[in-house]
Amino acid sequence: MTFITGDSKKGLKHIAERHGAKTVPKVINAVIEGDVTKHVANKKTVHLGKDGYEAVLSLDENGNKKTWLLTGRDIIP
Repeated sequence: MTFITGDSKKGLKHIAERHGAKTVPKVINAVIEGDVTKHVANKKTVHLGKDGYEAVLSLDENGNKKTWLLTGRDIIP
């Protein structure tokens, strides 16, 4: 998984500065284990929530298109 470290305006650093460093692992956990709580098509975002924390994934970063990729498979024969 790739996360944007960012700065004071975006990414994990922004989350830590605005909401506290202890929030970052909770937000990452919302990405990993959370449920989709909202989809905003015109903003190209998906909100994921878990245990009172929310992560927002976006297909656009400052006007530049991004790609989400998630793959998986059953490894039990």
